[in-house]
Amino acid sequence: MNDPRTLHSIDLHGHDSAPAAGENLRSRYASIRAHSVNLVKPLSEEDCCVQSMPDASPTKWHLGHTSWFFETFILEKYEDAFRPFLPAFRMLFNSYYNGIGEKYPRAQRGMLTRPALHEIMLYRKKVNERMEGIFAHHGDDEAFRMLVELGLHHEQQHQELILTDIKHLLSLNPLKPAYREQEEETSPAATAIEWHAFDSGLVEIGHGGDGFRFDNETPRHRRGSS
Repeated sequence: MNDPRTLHSIDLHGHDSAPAAGENLRSRYASIRAHSVNLVKPLSEEDCCVQSMPDASPTKWHLGHTSWFFETFILEKYEDAFRPFLPAFRMLFNSYYNGIGEKYPRAQRGMLTRPALHEIMLYRKKVNERMEGIFAHHGDDEAFRMLVELGLHHEQQHQELILTDIKHLLSLNPLKPAYREQEEETSPAATAIEWHAFDSGLVEIGHGGDGFRFDNETPRHRRGSS
């Protein structure tokens, strides 16, 4: 059968003028969304469905949830005559967003044999296609760009979770399967461990720039170190 985990990205060609303010974000959207799919390429469909413990989630749930974020918080807000891909996904892929409504129990996500992996991949593809239309009309809108930026950082968090969750899952298998096969490489010599001295006193910690940050990284403040 055909592998459903093909790369679904936005077509970024055909722009003759200098990039607008939203163009870099548009490119990053395509790249980050495609990377999630690439992380799944070494896995079987069975790998993507299993939940190894209540604190983990199946890979295909991560793929659906990250698309749910863009559908729920961006498409629903900016798309004319919005219609959900599948109304049941609003509850199925909600994690802890209480304001959105009901949530499927986290500890039971591994029991969701349906929707199938290829259906979640289609969901991702359709969300990407619809996001392309929103980029075309709202790509320079600051509020829109902030939501996309948040969604991309959210997706990158789930990329980390895909890897940590599948690492735990594979560790339980007595066959000791690898996430992916790699050629042996000669490791460089380890750097010697050494102590680094610094002056004690007040130091500033926390986010101090204009770029993206999560709420728990602010406010920037002083703390004593010794």
